Amino acid sequence: MAQTFSGSDWDELVRRLLLGTIQTATATSEDEEEEEADPSLLLWQEAATHSLLRRAARPWPIYTAKVPAPLAPSTDKACSWRSVMHLESMLKGHHAAALPEFIRLLHQHQRQLPPGALPQLLETARNNPELWKTLSTAIGPRGRWLARQHPDWRVLLGERDGPAWTSVPDPVKAQHLRAFRRVDASAARLSLAAHWEQFPVKLQARLLETLTVEL
Repeated sequence: MAQTFSGSDWDELVRRLLLGTIQTATATSEDEEEEEADPSLLLWQEAATHSLLRRAARPWPIYTAKVPAPLAPSTDKACSWRSVMHLESMLKGHHAAALPEFIRLLHQHQRQLPPGALPQLLETARNNPELWKTLSTAIGPRGRWLARQHPDWRVLLGERDGPAWTSVPDPVKAQHLRAFRRVDASAARLSLAAHWEQFPVKLQARLLETLTVEL
């Protein structure tokens, strides 16, 4: 087995790599197979292993931001395991058109959406305004709490920073601009004016529609 270098041996390992295996001896085991191995290959394997160990040994930075307060337990009943299976199937694309109706029925019968499905539901709704109209009434406090923790999902609640709306795909720009207007209507209007010329005509028409809401 090739020699293992500790943290203090990193300089020695680098020296061997620079000088080459002809001028420096690389220790190997008595194992016949490894004795026949290329010494330079063994040395590079040592370097890769040592580098990985050095990176893994780095301490993680201390988290200093405020930790979100936990939620109170939900009063809604959990949906059945069969409902969970149906939802997972729809999220995978099977009978996906039935997803909004499925969510409405769960909410109507006061059953909470499976917590494990909330991330994918929020991600799907981020690019599907029609789905969000249904989901927004059914995700409950837990779903809204989760949406606030993710910068890409906060737009659904109207809490995302405004300038980012110009960088999202064209089909959802109107949704993001609408969310920006709910936070700061004046800033949203000025931002739209600043970027107006870069948008195609059809997109301009959709964006103008967002300005007619709540005026």
